[in-house]
Amino acid sequence: MTAQHIAPSYSAGVAIRAALSDARIEGAVLINDDDLSHGPIDSVALHRNQFRWMVSYVDVHDEHSNHTGWLPADDLRNTLSANAEARPILWVSRTSAQEVIFQLHFASLATDFPWSAIDVSDVRGDGSSDRPSHGSAGSSAAESVAASHPSGLRSLFGTEQPVSRHDVEEMVERWSKLQADNAPLRVLTDDGLLSVSADYFDRALIEHTSPTAPTPMARVIADTMGSQQFPVADHVLHRRLITLVENGTMTAEGPPLNMGSCRISRARR
Repeated sequence: MTAQHIAPSYSAGVAIRAALSDARIEGAVLINDDDLSHGPIDSVALHRNQFRWMVSYVDVHDEHSNHTGWLPADDLRNTLSANAEARPILWVSRTSAQEVIFQLHFASLATDFPWSAIDVSDVRGDGSSDRPSHGSAGSSAAESVAASHPSGLRSLFGTEQPVSRHDVEEMVERWSKLQADNAPLRVLTDDGLLSVSADYFDRALIEHTSPTAPTPMARVIADTMGSQQFPVADHVLHRRLITLVENGTMTAEGPPLNMGSCRISRARR
């Protein structure tokens, strides 16, 4: 009976697929290819973005195989609910806004069939457990499935836990509220996953931009990411910096779309 592994992002799917191959375990990896932590998430937006899944198959008899295909989101529920032996296993980290919001969205699609979850939050990159507190010195714990090493994920095969009907209902309720908010951003805080305004990270971005000399945009993004209690994707901060350049809060030397070569400064008032 082959498991269907549900990956919250492309990078997470690559890591899960590598872990399956290393462990010589056959399976299918269904990969979400959209970051729902930013941008509109109402039904109109999801339909407009043509939300779809990449499907990758692991064949232990052919280590060079790379069978992939695409599955429209509208077909996911029918595909999994029609297969009683599909055994969907969702991978998630409760410290990643992108992965938590994805879990809520998946729950809204998976109300008609049982599924399980593997939470990597308490696993270090080497696969050991008892994860230290977020941000503690010397921590080697992965902050998301996407950031996990395949060796760490490999140690978790077989540890999935069934998600109860009650938990699914709670997730669907939380998803519905966030979808109704339809905010520009969703971020993790001590109070959980919250809808926030587009300027949520502006103060941190400005603080990490030198007031006296142009700062490499990539440096601003990296330093801002490192200052956050919970991880944030670089592309979210990059997109916001582009907006700050466009509205005159920042000035840029070089094209802002290229974070590797662009240098930014605080605009003089």
